[in-house]
Amino acid sequence: ELEFRKTLDDRATTTNMYEEQLQSFIQERDALVQQHVLELTEDQHEIEKLQEELAQLKQPSSIKHNEMPSDDE
Repeated sequence: ELEFRKTLDDRATTTNMYEEQLQSFIQERDALVQQHVLELTEDQHEIEKLQEELAQLKQPSSIKHNEMPSDDE
């Protein structure tokens, strides 16, 4: 009976250790996912900002092109 109880205690200790490791991995995964989401959000904002800048740069260029007299005139 004493040997059986020791085996149960050893298994409980091992199970607790694995559960703690699992929780640690889950927390690490969640932190990495959150970091990835933040980076994606920042990248998306940067893309939108650059697209707006590009649109602004294209706009005066097309206006100037339309205002320039052609060789036919």
